[in-house]
Amino acid sequence: GGGGVIGENLDSSAEWMDMQVGEERPFDFNSRNEQRRRDTRTLIVHQLLVKVAGWKQTEIPISVDKTGIFFRTVQPSYTCEDDSATWLSSDGESRAPARLVFAISLRGTQKVVNVRSALVLRNTMELPLEVRLERRPASTAAPLHSRGTVDNMPVLEGRGYAAVPLHQTTWDIAVRPQGWGLRFCKAPLAWKNVADKATISLTRECEVIGKEGEVPFRFCASVKRENFPVDSGGSSSSHSHPHPH
Repeated sequence: GGGGVIGENLDSSAEWMDMQVGEERPFDFNSRNEQRRRDTRTLIVHQLLVKVAGWKQTEIPISVDKTGIFFRTVQPSYTCEDDSATWLSSDGESRAPARLVFAISLRGTQKVVNVRSALVLRNTMELPLEVRLERRPASTAAPLHSRGTVDNMPVLEGRGYAAVPLHQTTWDIAVRPQGWGLRFCKAPLAWKNVADKATISLTRECEVIGKEGEVPFRFCASVKRENFPVDSGGSSSSHSHPHPH
Protein backbone atom coordinates (compact mmCIF):
# COMPACT_ATOMS: atom_id res chain seq x y z
CA GLY A 1 0.00 0.00 0.00
CA GLY A 2 1.28 3.46 -0.87
CA GLY A 3 3.98 2.34 -3.30
CA GLY A 4 7.64 1.71 -2.56
CA VAL A 5 11.08 1.18 -3.97
CA ILE A 6 13.07 -1.90 -4.93
CA GLY A 7 16.85 -2.11 -4.75
CA GLU A 8 19.09 -4.60 -6.53
CA ASN A 9 21.94 -6.34 -4.67
CA LEU A 10 23.68 -4.86 -1.62
CA ASP A 11 27.02 -3.38 -2.65
CA SER A 12 27.92 0.09 -3.91
CA SER A 13 26.39 -0.73 -7.30
CA ALA A 14 22.91 -1.15 -5.82
CA GLU A 15 20.23 0.64 -7.80
CA TRP A 16 16.77 1.66 -6.54
CA MET A 17 13.61 1.74 -8.62
CA ASP A 18 10.31 3.42 -7.68
CA MET A 19 7.19 1.26 -8.00
CA GLN A 20 3.57 2.37 -7.71
CA VAL A 21 0.70 0.26 -6.38
CA GLY A 22 -0.27 -2.40 -8.93
CA GLU A 23 2.58 -1.46 -11.27
CA GLU A 24 4.55 -4.09 -13.18
CA ARG A 25 7.96 -3.12 -14.53
CA PRO A 26 10.80 -5.13 -16.11
CA PHE A 27 14.28 -4.87 -14.65
CA ASP A 28 17.60 -6.69 -14.82
CA PHE A 29 20.57 -6.83 -12.51
CA ASN A 30 23.65 -4.71 -12.94
CA SER A 31 25.68 -6.03 -15.87
CA ARG A 32 28.90 -5.21 -14.00
CA ASN A 33 28.10 -8.00 -11.56
CA GLU A 34 27.65 -10.40 -14.45
CA GLN A 35 31.01 -9.32 -15.89
CA ARG A 36 32.64 -9.74 -12.47
CA ARG A 37 31.25 -13.26 -12.21
CA ARG A 38 32.74 -14.13 -15.61
CA ASP A 39 36.08 -12.57 -14.71
CA THR A 40 36.47 -14.09 -11.23
CA ARG A 41 34.19 -17.15 -11.44
CA THR A 42 32.59 -15.91 -8.23
CA LEU A 43 28.97 -16.81 -7.67
CA ILE A 44 26.84 -13.67 -7.70
CA VAL A 45 23.56 -13.94 -5.80
CA HIS A 46 20.77 -11.78 -7.19
CA GLN A 47 19.02 -10.11 -4.29
CA LEU A 48 16.37 -7.47 -3.73
CA LEU A 49 15.74 -4.99 -0.96
CA VAL A 50 12.28 -3.46 -0.70
CA LYS A 51 11.11 -0.34 1.09
CA VAL A 52 7.38 0.35 1.31
CA ALA A 53 6.21 3.88 2.10
CA GLY A 54 5.72 4.12 5.87
CA TRP A 55 8.07 1.25 6.71
CA LYS A 56 11.81 0.75 6.83
CA GLN A 57 13.50 -1.26 4.11
CA THR A 58 13.77 -5.01 4.54
CA GLU A 59 16.75 -5.83 6.75
CA ILE A 60 17.41 -9.17 5.06
CA PRO A 61 17.39 -9.20 1.24
CA ILE A 62 15.38 -11.61 -0.86
CA SER A 63 17.20 -13.84 -3.36
CA VAL A 64 15.42 -14.15 -6.69
CA ASP A 65 17.60 -17.01 -7.91
CA LYS A 66 14.94 -19.54 -6.90
CA THR A 67 11.17 -19.59 -7.09
CA GLY A 68 8.75 -19.93 -4.19
CA ILE A 69 6.92 -17.95 -1.50
CA PHE A 70 9.08 -15.99 0.94
CA PHE A 71 8.41 -13.33 3.54
CA ARG A 72 10.10 -10.58 5.49
CA THR A 73 8.95 -8.59 8.50
CA VAL A 74 9.32 -4.82 8.11
CA GLN A 75 9.39 -2.23 10.86
CA PRO A 76 7.60 1.14 10.83
CA SER A 77 9.68 4.13 9.84
CA TYR A 78 8.44 5.99 12.91
CA THR A 79 9.92 5.70 16.37
CA CYS A 80 8.06 3.92 19.15
CA GLU A 81 7.37 6.24 22.09
CA ASP A 82 6.59 3.52 24.63
CA ASP A 83 6.87 -0.22 25.13
CA SER A 84 3.79 -1.04 23.04
CA ALA A 85 3.90 -2.76 19.66
CA THR A 86 2.34 0.23 17.89
CA TRP A 87 4.15 3.23 16.38
CA LEU A 88 2.52 6.61 15.71
CA SER A 89 3.27 8.93 12.81
CA SER A 90 3.15 12.71 12.97
CA ASP A 91 -0.50 12.69 11.88
CA GLY A 92 -1.44 10.18 14.58
CA GLU A 93 -1.85 7.22 12.25
CA SER A 94 -0.70 3.98 13.84
CA ARG A 95 1.87 1.70 12.30
CA ALA A 96 2.87 -1.74 13.47
CA PRO A 97 5.46 -4.22 12.23
CA ALA A 98 4.10 -5.82 9.06
CA ARG A 99 4.81 -8.85 6.93
CA LEU A 100 5.73 -8.60 3.26
CA VAL A 101 5.22 -11.65 1.04
CA PHE A 102 7.38 -12.25 -2.04
CA ALA A 103 5.94 -14.68 -4.58
CA ILE A 104 8.71 -15.50 -7.07
CA SER A 105 7.63 -17.44 -10.15
CA LEU A 106 8.57 -18.07 -13.77
CA ARG A 107 6.70 -16.60 -16.73
CA GLY A 108 8.26 -18.42 -19.61
CA THR A 109 11.98 -17.71 -19.14
CA GLN A 110 11.35 -14.53 -17.14
CA LYS A 111 11.36 -14.32 -13.34
CA VAL A 112 8.37 -12.52 -11.86
CA VAL A 113 8.52 -11.09 -8.32
CA ASN A 114 5.15 -10.23 -6.79
CA VAL A 115 5.30 -8.21 -3.57
CA ARG A 116 2.16 -8.02 -1.43
CA SER A 117 0.87 -7.99 2.11
CA ALA A 118 0.25 -11.28 3.92
CA LEU A 119 -3.52 -10.71 4.17
CA VAL A 120 -5.40 -11.95 1.11
CA LEU A 121 -9.12 -11.99 0.35
CA ARG A 122 -10.41 -14.78 -1.88
CA ASN A 123 -13.93 -14.58 -3.24
CA THR A 124 -15.14 -18.14 -3.82
CA MET A 125 -18.60 -16.94 -4.89
CA GLU A 126 -19.62 -16.17 -8.45
CA LEU A 127 -20.85 -12.75 -7.28
CA PRO A 128 -18.61 -9.66 -7.37
CA LEU A 129 -18.04 -8.29 -3.87
CA GLU A 130 -17.51 -4.78 -2.58
CA VAL A 131 -14.88 -4.67 0.17
CA ARG A 132 -14.80 -1.95 2.81
CA LEU A 133 -11.92 -1.36 5.22
CA GLU A 134 -12.22 0.73 8.37
CA ARG A 135 -9.72 1.91 10.93
CA ARG A 136 -11.60 2.55 14.15
CA PRO A 137 -10.21 4.19 17.29
CA ALA A 138 -9.33 1.49 19.80
CA SER A 139 -11.13 3.38 22.57
CA THR A 140 -14.58 3.44 20.95
CA ALA A 141 -17.24 0.75 21.00
CA ALA A 142 -19.11 2.33 18.09
CA PRO A 143 -20.64 -0.02 15.47
CA LEU A 144 -18.73 -0.77 12.30
CA HIS A 145 -18.62 2.11 9.77
CA SER A 146 -20.08 4.62 12.26
CA ARG A 147 -16.73 6.26 13.08
CA GLY A 148 -13.12 6.24 12.01
CA THR A 149 -11.42 6.16 8.62
CA VAL A 150 -13.15 4.21 5.85
CA ASP A 151 -11.68 3.08 2.54
CA ASN A 152 -12.95 0.82 -0.23
CA MET A 153 -10.87 -1.74 -2.09
CA PRO A 154 -11.47 -2.37 -5.80
CA VAL A 155 -14.42 -4.69 -6.48
CA LEU A 156 -13.45 -8.31 -5.87
CA GLU A 157 -14.75 -10.25 -8.86
CA GLY A 158 -16.24 -13.71 -8.55
CA ARG A 159 -13.53 -16.35 -8.00
CA GLY A 160 -11.02 -13.53 -7.69
CA TYR A 161 -8.55 -12.59 -4.99
CA ALA A 162 -6.71 -9.49 -3.83
CA ALA A 163 -4.17 -8.58 -1.17
CA VAL A 164 -5.17 -5.98 1.41
CA PRO A 165 -2.89 -2.89 1.26
CA LEU A 166 -0.06 -3.20 3.77
CA HIS A 167 -1.03 -0.13 5.79
CA GLN A 168 -4.60 -1.44 6.14
CA THR A 169 -3.94 -5.02 7.23
CA THR A 170 -5.01 -4.19 10.80
CA TRP A 171 -8.27 -2.53 9.74
CA ASP A 172 -11.74 -4.07 9.99
CA ILE A 173 -13.01 -5.79 6.83
CA ALA A 174 -16.64 -5.90 5.69
CA VAL A 175 -18.11 -7.09 2.37
CA ARG A 176 -21.38 -7.10 0.42
CA PRO A 177 -22.48 -8.29 -3.03
CA GLN A 178 -22.19 -5.55 -5.61
CA GLY A 179 -25.41 -4.07 -6.99
CA TRP A 180 -27.85 -5.96 -4.77
CA GLY A 181 -29.05 -3.02 -2.67
CA LEU A 182 -27.51 -4.43 0.50
CA ARG A 183 -25.65 -2.93 3.43
CA PHE A 184 -22.18 -4.13 4.30
CA CYS A 185 -22.19 -7.04 6.74
CA LYS A 186 -22.96 -5.81 10.26
CA ALA A 187 -19.99 -7.57 11.87
CA PRO A 188 -16.51 -7.44 10.32
CA LEU A 189 -14.70 -10.55 9.13
CA ALA A 190 -12.82 -11.60 12.25
CA TRP A 191 -9.52 -12.90 10.90
CA LYS A 192 -7.11 -11.83 13.65
CA ASN A 193 -5.56 -14.20 16.19
CA VAL A 194 -6.27 -17.35 14.20
CA ALA A 195 -4.36 -20.24 15.72
CA ASP A 196 -1.42 -21.75 13.87
CA LYS A 197 -2.58 -23.84 10.88
CA ALA A 198 -6.19 -23.45 12.03
CA THR A 199 -9.28 -22.73 9.93
CA ILE A 200 -12.36 -21.05 11.39
CA SER A 201 -15.79 -20.51 9.85
CA LEU A 202 -17.88 -17.36 10.23
CA THR A 203 -21.48 -16.55 9.31
CA ARG A 204 -22.31 -13.00 8.29
CA GLU A 205 -25.39 -11.24 6.90
CA CYS A 206 -26.07 -8.12 4.86
CA GLU A 207 -29.36 -6.28 5.44
CA VAL A 208 -31.51 -5.00 2.58
CA ILE A 209 -31.31 -1.20 2.31
CA GLY A 210 -34.65 0.52 3.00
CA LYS A 211 -36.58 -2.70 3.64
CA GLU A 212 -36.71 -3.37 7.35
CA GLY A 213 -37.70 -6.92 8.16
CA GLU A 214 -36.63 -8.26 4.76
CA VAL A 215 -34.69 -11.52 4.86
CA PRO A 216 -30.98 -10.56 4.77
CA PHE A 217 -28.36 -12.01 2.48
CA ARG A 218 -26.29 -14.55 4.41
CA PHE A 219 -22.88 -15.95 3.60
CA CYS A 220 -20.08 -17.87 5.24
CA ALA A 221 -16.42 -16.94 5.44
CA SER A 222 -13.62 -19.34 6.24
CA VAL A 223 -10.42 -17.91 7.66
CA LYS A 224 -7.24 -19.89 7.20
CA ARG A 225 -3.83 -19.06 8.53
CA GLU A 226 -1.00 -19.73 6.10
CA ASN A 227 2.15 -21.54 7.12
CA PHE A 228 3.98 -18.49 8.47
CA PRO A 229 5.39 -18.05 11.98
CA VAL A 230 3.05 -16.31 14.42
CA ASP A 231 3.56 -12.56 14.53
CA SER A 232 5.18 -11.17 17.64
CA GLY A 233 2.04 -9.15 18.28
CA GLY A 234 -0.10 -12.28 18.23
CA SER A 235 -2.07 -11.54 15.07
CA SER A 236 -1.92 -13.88 12.10
CA SER A 237 -1.44 -13.60 8.37
CA SER A 238 -4.58 -15.13 6.98
CA HIS A 239 -6.72 -15.73 3.97
CA SER A 240 -10.41 -14.86 4.17
CA HIS A 241 -12.64 -16.83 1.83
CA PRO A 242 -16.24 -15.54 1.59
CA HIS A 243 -18.72 -17.98 0.06
CA PRO A 244 -22.56 -18.20 0.07
CA HIS A 245 -24.43 -19.80 2.93
